Amino acid sequence: PRVRRAVLLWLGGRVSAEDRGQQVDAARDGRTSPTLSILIVSWNTRELLGRCLQALARHPPRVPHDVWVVDNASSDGSAEVVRRRFPHVHLIANDENVGFAVANNRAADAARGRLLLLLNSDTEVRAGAVDTLVEEIEGAASVGIVGARLMNTDGTLQLSCQHAPSPWRDLVHLWHLDEVLPGPYYPMGRWSLDQARDVD
Repeated sequence: PRVRRAVLLWLGGRVSAEDRGQQVDAARDGRTSPTLSILIVSWNTRELLGRCLQALARHPPRVPHDVWVVDNASSDGSAEVVRRRFPHVHLIANDENVGFAVANNRAADAARGRLLLLLNSDTEVRAGAVDTLVEEIEGAASVGIVGARLMNTDGTLQLSCQHAPSPWRDLVHLWHLDEVLPGPYYPMGRWSLDQARDVD
């Protein structure tokens, strides 16, 4: 049986059991299972999705990997773009929008990777970024999930991590007191994201 020990974060539809079996067989393609499966959910993000897949093609991970796109019944031709321009990508085309979580679960069920990377369709990976995530989680047996530092298109930092919610933290944030009070509030923008550290 497959054993997945980790999830990487950069961050239903009508798929029959027979279809899933065919997709898994296609993923095998006579080869051993990949180390990493990259899962992308899309809904009407054709242009963004195209740039996301182009970036992965320019900066592919060094480890054996495969890429899965789940299209949630887009009306903008997203699925066709994947079929036409990225034939190496495994596509699950839902006939209705099943939401982000269910779509990811569908891809995870079909994918073969020991590691899973949940990648938003509006993301463009940089050179070595996915390799860094893989190295980080492979080098720490006690770590089950890692998240990447996110950058905006203008190069500024995008705050993407925070402490676990609590009533007190919610009130402090609602009243904007986290802007003046020291403490573990959210988002966690008061410390450098140049180095790895634990979050809740």
